[in-house]
Amino acid sequence: MAVFHFALTVIPQVALGASPAPRLTDAELEAGYDISTGFWSSQPPTNDTLAALRSLLPRDRSWGDVEEYLENGNEGSDLRIWSNEEGRVWAITFRFSALTENWTLMTAFLSVLRRAQCWLVDLRTGSVFPPEEEVVRLRYRDSRARQFRTNPAAALAAAAEALTDPKRR
Repeated sequence: MAVFHFALTVIPQVALGASPAPRLTDAELEAGYDISTGFWSSQPPTNDTLAALRSLLPRDRSWGDVEEYLENGNEGSDLRIWSNEEGRVWAITFRFSALTENWTLMTAFLSVLRRAQCWLVDLRTGSVFPPEEEVVRLRYRDSRARQFRTNPAAALAAAAEALTDPKRR
């Protein structure tokens, strides 16, 4: 993930319950991606949800078991849907680009997730939160991606520091 991406993973509410822990550890996230027992194992996304997600971004650059939809090439936002050979989804991620800040795209994404009853997890911090626009705006405002837009040097320094000090993710 680039420093200018606000990277999120999507988790069905049924996997975490109505009142999830405020954060997931790296180990919990990793376990959640297990195709047999992970987040999407008990309640896979519906065909309608997948169709709505796929329609958000125009460019399909799929590879292997990953469907990738892109906005403006490498500088834009992207959506990735991971599935196995049978089409069983095990992960959905969305990387919102601070370079394009296409908030119309973000609100459309959040609308799909609210209908699908999902939680969001910030992949950098592990924070769990609902797909509500005001909540996401606050999380984005405080993100390293947003910091990169306003102060690239500080964001790059923080990202470099995080490489050597995991507590500073």
